[in-house]
Amino acid sequence: MEDEANRLADLFEELKLARMLDNSKVLLTLAEAVMVAYEAGKKAKAQLDFDDLILALSACLPMKPMGRGWLTTGCRHHHILVDESQDTNPEQWDIIEAIAREFFAGEGAVQKKRTLFAVGDEKQSIYSFQGAEPRLFGEMGRRFARRAREAEQVWHDVPLQTSFRTQAQFWTRWIWCLKRSKTIKVLPGWRPRPATAPPAPQKPGLLRFGQPSLRPKSQSRGMNIPSKHLGTSSAPEAKLAQKVARTIEDWLTKGRQLSGHDRAVKPDDIMILVQTRGKLFKEMIKALKQRNLPNLGEDKLVVNDHIAVKDLLVLGDVMVNPADDLGAGDSAAFAPVRH
Repeated sequence: MEDEANRLADLFEELKLARMLDNSKVLLTLAEAVMVAYEAGKKAKAQLDFDDLILALSACLPMKPMGRGWLTTGCRHHHILVDESQDTNPEQWDIIEAIAREFFAGEGAVQKKRTLFAVGDEKQSIYSFQGAEPRLFGEMGRRFARRAREAEQVWHDVPLQTSFRTQAQFWTRWIWCLKRSKTIKVLPGWRPRPATAPPAPQKPGLLRFGQPSLRPKSQSRGMNIPSKHLGTSSAPEAKLAQKVARTIEDWLTKGRQLSGHDRAVKPDDIMILVQTRGKLFKEMIKALKQRNLPNLGEDKLVVNDHIAVKDLLVLGDVMVNPADDLGAGDSAAFAPVRH
């Protein structure tokens, strides 16, 4: 019996892999068709995308020595600035290296004063989907430093140790979280540097952590009525938003003293940070408005995504084309539009 069960499990696994193979073939076929159509569209309109620009520029620059030396490529370039270097991909570094080659070789290294400046932070790399390799920031820096020394030029490797973005209380907790998560281990070739610190003197600040709200397990298999129809919400996001709003209301009504200042806390002194503008973000604004607490609300609004605007667009289509039965049916449910 056990052997039969194992054989059946193996068959199910093979079936799953076969279906995965079929789905992959379909996906690759579709992707190939999309890429062919995309390339044909660019060619028909004589247009280039961002990747095309990188490849086209690479083709214009000599990547290999010819004859007695390298072709002249950077005679018109005296200064190169590479910002956000941790998000630079290998193809872009090849272009930078080709342009900067004369900075450290032959007459180009001594005739005019030329500079190469690159700044970046491996821990802030977010463009891996575009081929960014943060390790190249350090590797290219060491490579350029070696060439500068060989050409008897000045090279400075300057670690930036001062952060002007935050205060000591936030930075201390960030360093603690970074050490606990072992994030630096995912950066091959990363060399430990002295801990960055905020500038002094610092204004007092307060960092407050709240306990995460967990989604309660279902206690019953009965009818699940959406909480929005009951007037209250038991969602973790709503509970957390209400808790934060109550805390802020308590600070303002009781005149909580602002740390380091001889005055009470004002709404402008409070910042609520969220990871994304998702459900918690909307619940937070709702909770603040329910308590009449001043807030900026949603400072970004995609107009076409708003349901009222979508309804008006459908109504406009019906007015232009009355034969649109589907749109006419949708527009029949519209609330009266007031000027």
